[in-house]
Parts: sequence; C-alpha cells; structure tokens
Amino acid sequence: MFWSALRHWGVRLGSVAVFFALARILPKEQLGLFSAAIAVIAIAEIFAENGLGEAVVQAKEIDDEILSAAALFNVGFSIIVAAACLIFSAQLETFLGAPGLTPILSVALVAVLINALSYIPQSVLRRNGDFRWLAMRGLIATLVSGAVGVGLALLGFGAMSMAAQLVLFALINAVMVWWRRPWTPRPASPARALPLVRFGSKVFASRMLDYVGGRSIELFIVAALGPAALALYIMGSRIYAVLMQLISAVTIDVSMPHFSRLADDRPALVEALYKSFELTSALAFPIFVMLGALAPEITDIAFGRNGHGSEAILLPLSLLGAFRLLQYYNGTLLNAVGRPGVAMVVQGMKAIASVIVLSATYGRSLQTIVLAFSISHAVLGMVSFAFGRREVGYSLARLLKIVTPFALSAFLMFGAIWALRPYVGTLGHSLPRLVVLGAIGGAVYLASAMLFNGPALRRAIVSVGGRRVPAWIKGTAN
Repeated sequence: MFWSALRHWGVRLGSVAVFFALARILPKEQLGLFSAAIAVIAIAEIFAENGLGEAVVQAKEIDDEILSAAALFNVGFSIIVAAACLIFSAQLETFLGAPGLTPILSVALVAVLINALSYIPQSVLRRNGDFRWLAMRGLIATLVSGAVGVGLALLGFGAMSMAAQLVLFALINAVMVWWRRPWTPRPASPARALPLVRFGSKVFASRMLDYVGGRSIELFIVAALGPAALALYIMGSRIYAVLMQLISAVTIDVSMPHFSRLADDRPALVEALYKSFELTSALAFPIFVMLGALAPEITDIAFGRNGHGSEAILLPLSLLGAFRLLQYYNGTLLNAVGRPGVAMVVQGMKAIASVIVLSATYGRSLQTIVLAFSISHAVLGMVSFAFGRREVGYSLARLLKIVTPFALSAFLMFGAIWALRPYVGTLGHSLPRLVVLGAIGGAVYLASAMLFNGPALRRAIVSVGGRRVPAWIKGTAN
C-alpha cells in the first residue's frame, strides 16, 4: 500500500513542482504551445495503448506469447498514430491557430513511440504487485527529467525544454521497467492478443469518452483564444486536477475493493456508500472550497506574475470540485454491481454535453467558457445520481442529508475568507495572507461542522487519522 501510494503521490507531486518552476520561467505563449501539444499527445497515447495494459492487469491467465503479442500491438499502433500526427501536424497547427506547434509536437511524439515499449511491462509489474519498483521508477524519471527540463528552460529553449523533458521521462521509464525483465519476449502471432483486445476496446472507448468530456476544452481554448489563454487554463486547472487525483486516491480508490466485495449484498453496499459519502464530504468540501477561496494567493505563490488571471480559472473549478468528487462514486458503484455500460452512458452524455457547451461559448471569454464547462459537468452529475439510484437503490434524500452540513460549513468558510481578505492586505506577500486566511477559514469550517453535525465530523476524523479525536472536538460531538 505504501509503495502504491508513493507511486501515485510522489510522481504527481514531483511533476507539479516541476510544472510550477517551468510556469514561472517560460512565457505564457510557450507554455500554451506545449500544453496544446500535450493535448494532442494525450489522444495519441489513448490510441497507442488501446486499453491493452488494463486488460493485462485484469486477465485471469497470461503467458509470454500473449504479452509479446500485446506489446507488438502497442508498438504498431504507436507508429501509425505518431506517423499520422506528424504528417498532419502542419494542418493541425493551422486549425488550432498555434504557430510553432509542429516542431514541438514532432519532438513530443518520440515519447509516444518510447512509451509504447513500456505499457505492457508496466502492467505486468502492476499485476505482480511490484509497486516498489514502479514507485522508484516514477520518482527517478520525474526528478531527472524535471531537472533537465528546468535547466533547458533557464537556458532559453522555451517550450522545447518541456518536450525534451517528456521524452527523457519516457526513456528513463522504459529502461527501468525493462530492467526488471517482467517477461521474456518471444515471437508471437498478433492473434494471441485478441482476448486482451476485446477487453481493451471497452477501456479504450471509456478513455476516449473521458477525454472528450474532460480534456477537449484544452484544444477548444487554444483554437478559440490562443496559446496564452490555454496556459492560463492549464495553470488554474493543474492544481485542482492534482488535488482531485490525490483525494480520490485516499477516498474512492480505497472504497473500490470494498464496494466490489459487497456487490451481492445490496443493503450493505448502500450503507457503505453512505459512510464513504460522509468521509468524502467532510474531507473534500473544506479542501476544495478553501482552494477556491484562496485562489488569488495560491496562484500568485505558484506562478508569480505569469499566472495572473489563472485564479479566475481555479475558483469555479474548485467550488465544484467536491461535488465532482462525489460523482465519481457512481461509476465505482455501477462497476461494482456489474453495470459498467450504464457508467459509459453517463460518460457519453458528458462528452456530448461538453461538445455542445464548448460550441455555444465559442468567442466568449476564457472565464465564461470554464464556468459554463464546469456547470455542465455539475448538472450531469445530478443525472448520474439518478442513474445510480435506479441501479443501486440508494436514497438521494439520505445523500443530501449527509452532504449538506459539510457543504454549508465549507461555504461559510468561503464567505469568511473573502470578507476578511481586504483586512489582511497589509501583510504584503501572498504567503502570510495565505496562512492567516487559511487558519481563519479552517477554524470557521470546524466550528460550523461541529455545530451542524459534530458526530459525523468526529467519525470522519477517526477514519482519516485512525487515532483519538482531539478532546475539544470529541466534547462537542455527542
């Protein structure tokens, strides 16, 4: 568990630190150009990996020939996808209105080819539970490539420094996963991988829908508003996205095995959902709402002058973050009860809604686009709860009763921070303002949550800490 957590947390936090450094060094236009290239690379990676890695992890039986055939599939698809991106890179640059994209994309595509060599061996190591080596691999690749990327940026290589970092990360990753010799490659017919392809096609479809629903906004922003606007969006959304991933690893990822074990006991499953909602609400609402309330200070500390304007992106994303996190439970539950097709329907609705909203907001300001995009996802979240209620049988009224005390406490905290911000302006630098406002906001949240539902707050603290609740909280939670 420790090495699995380190693999996720260490790499993400390390990559965020590198991103913060590069975002301070590079001009917004250069950062936006690379972000546009990454948005294209992300699609290429989905096609190149085509879900076979997850199929390897889930397969009941596997042998060296099947693994070799799957690896050949990945390499073959990566060559086709990279060649297509390279051939049409000039047209893509024109379509997105991003001059200078072609050379950056050409270098970044090398990472797609290298990564194709790593998909299957990484999955074998996951299947075998070798999380320690995977964690070491991720940390070493992140630190070394990050240092090189920052160094190249300081030397004036612009967006190309980030492309070089991407390629170096892929190379170190490939060398380290093959160092463990996860299996012995041997000649194999591609037909041997067909059972994996059938499972992987479902994973591929899910990932494509998720991309359209969640990341298509990046390509839309660069096409509609230019690379500098995309840079602001990436700076504002990156903090939110990483925090979402980290908290989901603590809450939802931990709940998934438990839900699966209870799939045949529907009353117990529903009760487990209520408990998970209580823990996640108590944890997520104060964190995300405080992130939004302190967005001006956080973005100034992270990005300096280069990030001016990104606070307007971080604010709406954060305020809806806790609701988005709760929505993820529906997909987990639907998979647990054997209804993944319903979860994919919800993903499809999200993808369609994203296309409609982005089309309707073309030509509007960046803040308007992000706000409309976020609200559409929140509305679809309500629809997903309706699907979950029908398939699983939980009570929406019970969920609302669980969430309301923590949501109300968090938004009282938000109001307190914004009301007091003018009075701490004399502190000068953003860091002391962040500390003072964060402390005040935290106190308001705890006091409010203790008042509205003290026992639930105590249970959440026990779940997270695993130890005794502080006496001053315990005394109010009777």
